[in-house]
Amino acid sequence: MSGFESSKIKANEIADVVNIHKKFKKKRFRRTKKQFEYENSDEINDDAENNFRIFYFNVIADGAILSFSERFNQFKIYSDNFSFLYNIGELQKITNDDLMKSCLDLQNYLSDGELYDIVASELYEELLVFRHTMKEDSTPIEALSFLKTMPGAFTAFPNIVISLRILLTIPITSASAERSFSKLKIIKNYLRNTMSQKRVTELATIAIENETANTLNFKDVIELFASKKSRKKF
Repeated sequence: MSGFESSKIKANEIADVVNIHKKFKKKRFRRTKKQFEYENSDEINDDAENNFRIFYFNVIADGAILSFSERFNQFKIYSDNFSFLYNIGELQKITNDDLMKSCLDLQNYLSDGELYDIVASELYEELLVFRHTMKEDSTPIEALSFLKTMPGAFTAFPNIVISLRILLTIPITSASAERSFSKLKIIKNYLRNTMSQKRVTELATIAIENETANTLNFKDVIELFASKKSRKKF
Protein backbone atom coordinates (compact mmCIF):
# COMPACT_ATOMS: atom_id res chain seq x y z
CA MET A 1 0.00 0.00 0.00
CA SER A 2 1.36 3.40 -0.99
CA GLY A 3 1.73 6.33 1.35
CA PHE A 4 -1.11 8.13 -0.40
CA GLU A 5 -3.49 5.19 0.00
CA SER A 6 -2.72 4.78 3.70
CA SER A 7 -3.12 8.53 4.23
CA LYS A 8 -6.42 8.41 2.38
CA ILE A 9 -7.71 5.65 4.66
CA LYS A 10 -6.70 7.63 7.74
CA ALA A 11 -8.31 10.77 6.32
CA ASN A 12 -11.55 8.87 5.70
CA GLU A 13 -11.58 7.70 9.31
CA ILE A 14 -11.10 11.27 10.55
CA ALA A 15 -13.79 12.53 8.16
CA ASP A 16 -16.26 10.00 9.58
CA VAL A 17 -15.53 11.17 13.12
CA VAL A 18 -15.98 14.88 12.38
CA ASN A 19 -18.77 14.28 9.84
CA ILE A 20 -17.06 15.81 6.79
CA HIS A 21 -18.07 15.07 3.22
CA LYS A 22 -15.56 12.60 1.75
CA LYS A 23 -15.18 13.59 -1.85
CA PHE A 24 -12.44 15.26 -3.85
CA LYS A 25 -13.67 18.51 -5.32
CA LYS A 26 -13.28 18.88 -9.05
CA LYS A 27 -11.94 22.10 -10.48
CA ARG A 28 -12.89 23.47 -13.85
CA PHE A 29 -9.98 23.05 -16.22
CA ARG A 30 -8.85 26.27 -17.80
CA ARG A 31 -7.83 25.93 -21.39
CA THR A 32 -5.04 28.06 -22.76
CA LYS A 33 -5.30 29.47 -26.20
CA LYS A 34 -2.80 28.13 -28.69
CA GLN A 35 -0.64 30.83 -30.21
CA PHE A 36 0.88 28.63 -32.88
CA GLU A 37 -0.41 25.68 -34.85
CA TYR A 38 2.45 23.40 -33.86
CA GLU A 39 1.55 23.63 -30.17
CA ASN A 40 0.02 20.52 -28.66
CA SER A 41 -3.39 20.64 -27.07
CA ASP A 42 -3.56 20.62 -23.28
CA GLU A 43 -4.05 17.20 -21.75
CA ILE A 44 -7.14 17.31 -19.59
CA ASN A 45 -6.97 15.32 -16.37
CA ASP A 46 -10.37 15.53 -14.72
CA ASP A 47 -9.58 12.97 -12.01
CA ALA A 48 -9.83 15.07 -8.85
CA GLU A 49 -8.19 12.43 -6.66
CA ASN A 50 -5.24 12.06 -9.02
CA ASN A 51 -4.82 15.84 -9.22
CA PHE A 52 -4.83 16.05 -5.43
CA ARG A 53 -2.21 13.32 -5.22
CA ILE A 54 0.09 14.94 -7.80
CA PHE A 55 -0.23 18.64 -7.01
CA TYR A 56 -0.81 18.54 -3.25
CA PHE A 57 0.10 15.29 -1.51
CA ASN A 58 3.29 14.58 -3.46
CA VAL A 59 4.47 18.18 -3.13
CA ILE A 60 4.04 18.14 0.65
CA ALA A 61 5.60 14.68 0.97
CA ASP A 62 8.63 15.69 -1.12
CA GLY A 63 9.09 18.84 0.94
CA ALA A 64 8.86 16.90 4.20
CA ILE A 65 11.33 14.26 3.03
CA LEU A 66 13.80 16.92 1.90
CA SER A 67 13.45 18.81 5.17
CA PHE A 68 13.99 15.67 7.27
CA SER A 69 16.97 14.62 5.15
CA GLU A 70 18.68 17.98 5.60
CA ARG A 71 17.96 18.00 9.32
CA PHE A 72 19.21 14.47 9.94
CA ASN A 73 22.32 15.13 7.87
CA GLN A 74 23.02 18.13 10.06
CA PHE A 75 22.48 16.09 13.23
CA LYS A 76 24.82 13.43 11.85
CA ILE A 77 27.54 16.06 11.52
CA TYR A 78 26.95 17.09 15.14
CA SER A 79 27.06 13.47 16.25
CA ASP A 80 30.25 12.72 14.33
CA ASN A 81 32.06 15.59 16.06
CA PHE A 82 30.51 15.65 19.55
CA SER A 83 29.56 12.01 20.16
CA PHE A 84 32.64 11.27 22.27
CA LEU A 85 31.43 13.88 24.79
CA TYR A 86 27.97 12.34 25.21
CA ASN A 87 29.27 10.11 28.03
CA ILE A 88 32.50 11.53 29.39
CA GLY A 89 32.82 8.72 31.93
CA GLU A 90 33.02 6.16 29.13
CA LEU A 91 36.11 7.90 27.73
CA GLN A 92 38.05 5.66 30.11
CA LYS A 93 37.31 2.77 27.77
CA ILE A 94 38.70 4.29 24.56
CA THR A 95 42.36 4.43 23.62
CA ASN A 96 44.39 7.60 23.87
CA ASP A 97 44.89 7.63 20.09
CA ASP A 98 41.14 7.57 19.47
CA LEU A 99 40.63 10.28 22.06
CA MET A 100 43.25 12.48 20.41
CA LYS A 101 41.65 11.94 17.01
CA SER A 102 38.25 12.96 18.37
CA CYS A 103 39.75 16.10 19.88
CA LEU A 104 41.41 17.01 16.58
CA ASP A 105 38.17 16.47 14.67
CA LEU A 106 36.30 18.69 17.12
CA GLN A 107 38.97 21.40 16.87
CA ASN A 108 38.67 21.39 13.08
CA TYR A 109 34.89 21.55 13.30
CA LEU A 110 34.99 24.49 15.73
CA SER A 111 37.48 26.48 13.69
CA ASP A 112 37.19 29.43 11.37
CA GLY A 113 40.35 29.82 9.36
CA GLU A 114 43.16 30.24 11.86
CA LEU A 115 40.77 30.89 14.75
CA TYR A 116 39.89 28.02 17.08
CA ASP A 117 37.31 27.78 19.85
CA ILE A 118 39.29 24.99 21.47
CA VAL A 119 42.81 23.58 21.27
CA ALA A 120 42.85 19.84 20.57
CA SER A 121 46.05 19.08 22.49
CA GLU A 122 44.81 20.95 25.57
CA LEU A 123 41.36 19.33 25.39
CA TYR A 124 43.07 15.94 25.17
CA GLU A 125 45.15 16.60 28.29
CA GLU A 126 42.11 17.88 30.18
CA LEU A 127 40.00 14.85 29.28
CA LEU A 128 42.75 12.45 30.37
CA VAL A 129 42.32 13.83 33.88
CA PHE A 130 38.63 14.71 33.93
CA ARG A 131 37.31 11.40 32.58
CA HIS A 132 38.32 9.63 35.80
CA THR A 133 36.22 11.98 37.94
CA MET A 134 32.88 11.19 36.24
CA LYS A 135 30.65 8.13 36.32
CA GLU A 136 30.31 6.08 33.15
CA ASP A 137 26.68 7.11 32.62
CA SER A 138 27.28 10.83 33.21
CA THR A 139 25.52 13.13 30.75
CA PRO A 140 27.07 16.32 29.32
CA ILE A 141 24.84 18.54 31.45
CA GLU A 142 25.82 16.61 34.58
CA ALA A 143 29.48 17.03 33.67
CA LEU A 144 29.08 20.78 33.14
CA SER A 145 27.10 21.14 36.38
CA PHE A 146 29.87 19.30 38.20
CA LEU A 147 32.47 21.66 36.74
CA LYS A 148 30.45 24.67 37.90
CA THR A 149 30.60 23.44 41.48
CA MET A 150 34.32 22.67 41.32
CA PRO A 151 36.51 25.61 42.47
CA GLY A 152 38.85 26.74 39.70
CA ALA A 153 37.37 24.26 37.20
CA PHE A 154 36.92 26.85 34.47
CA THR A 155 40.62 27.64 34.70
CA ALA A 156 41.74 24.02 34.95
CA PHE A 157 39.42 22.65 32.23
CA PRO A 158 38.60 25.59 29.92
CA ASN A 159 38.41 23.55 26.72
CA ILE A 160 36.05 20.99 28.25
CA VAL A 161 33.78 23.77 29.49
CA ILE A 162 33.68 25.42 26.05
CA SER A 163 33.03 22.12 24.28
CA LEU A 164 30.21 21.14 26.63
CA ARG A 165 28.59 24.56 26.40
CA ILE A 166 28.58 24.42 22.61
CA LEU A 167 27.22 20.87 22.66
CA LEU A 168 24.41 21.77 25.07
CA THR A 169 23.37 24.91 23.19
CA ILE A 170 22.93 23.23 19.81
CA PRO A 171 19.18 23.44 19.13
CA ILE A 172 17.35 20.14 18.86
CA THR A 173 14.90 21.59 16.34
CA SER A 174 14.38 24.84 14.48
CA ALA A 175 10.70 24.93 15.42
CA SER A 176 10.97 28.17 17.40
CA ALA A 177 12.67 29.97 14.51
CA GLU A 178 10.18 28.57 12.00
CA ARG A 179 7.33 29.65 14.28
CA SER A 180 8.73 33.18 14.35
CA PHE A 181 8.84 33.39 10.56
CA SER A 182 5.34 31.96 10.36
CA LYS A 183 4.05 34.67 12.69
CA LEU A 184 5.94 37.31 10.73
CA LYS A 185 4.15 36.32 7.52
CA ILE A 186 0.81 36.77 9.27
CA ILE A 187 1.69 40.10 10.86
CA LYS A 188 3.42 41.83 7.96
CA ASN A 189 1.28 41.09 4.93
CA TYR A 190 0.92 43.15 1.78
CA LEU A 191 -1.62 45.42 3.49
CA ARG A 192 0.93 46.32 6.17
CA ASN A 193 3.90 46.73 3.88
CA THR A 194 4.76 50.20 5.20
CA MET A 195 4.88 49.12 8.84
CA SER A 196 8.05 50.20 10.64
CA GLN A 197 10.60 47.67 11.85
CA LYS A 198 10.03 48.65 15.48
CA ARG A 199 6.29 48.00 15.26
CA VAL A 200 6.82 44.69 13.45
CA THR A 201 9.24 43.55 16.14
CA GLU A 202 6.86 44.50 18.94
CA LEU A 203 3.84 42.83 17.33
CA ALA A 204 5.87 39.71 16.58
CA THR A 205 7.01 39.54 20.20
CA ILE A 206 3.41 39.78 21.41
CA ALA A 207 2.27 37.11 18.94
CA ILE A 208 5.09 34.69 19.76
CA GLU A 209 4.88 35.22 23.52
CA ASN A 210 1.08 35.12 23.50
CA GLU A 211 0.89 33.08 26.71
CA THR A 212 2.68 35.81 28.63
CA ALA A 213 0.71 38.53 26.84
CA ASN A 214 -2.59 36.94 27.84
CA THR A 215 -1.66 37.21 31.52
CA LEU A 216 -1.18 40.98 31.35
CA ASN A 217 -3.66 43.36 32.91
CA PHE A 218 -4.67 45.52 29.96
CA LYS A 219 -6.07 48.23 32.20
CA ASP A 220 -2.66 48.74 33.79
CA VAL A 221 -0.99 48.70 30.38
CA ILE A 222 -3.41 51.33 29.03
CA GLU A 223 -2.92 53.56 32.06
CA LEU A 224 0.86 53.27 31.77
CA PHE A 225 0.69 54.05 28.06
CA ALA A 226 -1.59 57.03 28.69
CA SER A 227 0.67 58.42 31.39
CA LYS A 228 3.68 58.32 29.07
CA LYS A 229 1.81 59.86 26.15
CA SER A 230 0.09 62.54 28.18
CA ARG A 231 1.12 66.06 27.17
CA LYS A 232 -0.31 67.72 30.24
CA LYS A 233 2.18 69.37 32.52
CA PHE A 234 1.40 69.81 36.17
